[in-house]
Amino acid sequence: MEADKLAYIRDELKRKLKDKRNFLIESDRAVVIKADYPKSQYHFRVVAKEEFRDITQLTEEQLPLLDHMMDLANQIIEKQKHLESRNFLIGFKVNTFWNRLNLHVISNDFYSMAMKRTSHWNSFNTELFMPFQIAYLMLSVQGSIESISEETYNKLRDKMPLRCNQCEFVTNMLLDLKAHLYQHWRLKEDERDQKNKVDKIMKMISETKLDEAEAKPELLPEEPIQTQPVAAIAQYPNENPGEPLTPQQQQAQTGYDKYINGPPVNMMNQKNPNHPFRNTPHFDRQPQKPPQPRFGPRGPMASRTGPRFPHKQQHNRFRAPGFNACRQSHPLYHSGRQQFPNAASVSAGQAGPPGQQQGARPKWNLSKIFNPQNRQNAVQAQPTNSSS
Repeated sequence: MEADKLAYIRDELKRKLKDKRNFLIESDRAVVIKADYPKSQYHFRVVAKEEFRDITQLTEEQLPLLDHMMDLANQIIEKQKHLESRNFLIGFKVNTFWNRLNLHVISNDFYSMAMKRTSHWNSFNTELFMPFQIAYLMLSVQGSIESISEETYNKLRDKMPLRCNQCEFVTNMLLDLKAHLYQHWRLKEDERDQKNKVDKIMKMISETKLDEAEAKPELLPEEPIQTQPVAAIAQYPNENPGEPLTPQQQQAQTGYDKYINGPPVNMMNQKNPNHPFRNTPHFDRQPQKPPQPRFGPRGPMASRTGPRFPHKQQHNRFRAPGFNACRQSHPLYHSGRQQFPNAASVSAGQAGPPGQQQGARPKWNLSKIFNPQNRQNAVQAQPTNSSS
């Protein structure tokens, strides 16, 4: 039962040849299909239509078949615009699992979720994988390819340690190797994206230049502007001898030789087309005055960025006459020392000083405070000075 199941799995490629929906490229002698369990980002198989199990059954007469399979491999690589041909491996497995001759076309990143076992890695990165050129050369010279022994196959399948195919990284764990391969793949993808962006920008620039060249009209030849040179001004300094020389004529006669660091600023602002500083500001232009501080009747005033008075000084301290006349002073302030809080009052369960009313403080009745009769009674109740 197990042998029949294994034989059914090994014949999977034969069944795929009967369904044309699996074909990427088809010819009269071979087809190109995708790998069911790709061991890399790009993994294809070139399957021969003739009945050959593996390369050990080939002879020198099948060299044209290998040439045809190689042509199909190059065609499928050319269709992968994202990856260059130098990043692909093309070859056969010496001890293949499938019962049909197939040529592997696989990218060398080996970053895939299907890479789950050590044997998967060793089947492509040891002597178990024979490149196409070596197989073709052996058939041309020897006429056949010998199969390897079972002992050699098991040794190569379980070979340790695992070495990275792109650098000198070595490990005994496949999980560490896959994480390392991901770093290589991510770096290459970033480089490809950057290169594609640069190529796209250069293409847009070249197209823009072509469009501008096609749409650019023919310009008429410009007539030279006749200007009077400085030498002519120096030769004829003044047509009217009675009039003083203009600044331009004086400049043409004297020049800037006496100025070590160049002409002064006021000379640059003269309307002379021969000096390059004619558009600079005038020499007598005054800069803007800085803001002056404000002065009040008592001196400089500070900027009003906050309150004009310190904290707790904005309250109105005005009190009407007799405001505290009816308010009895608390005995706490006549004892000479503070009596609350202390341990005695707290232990007694008092919430405040002795004699203080408990609960919320009652509101003042202004009608009683400002009543003249109440003020008179309060004044009479105060003790008089016996010395008077």
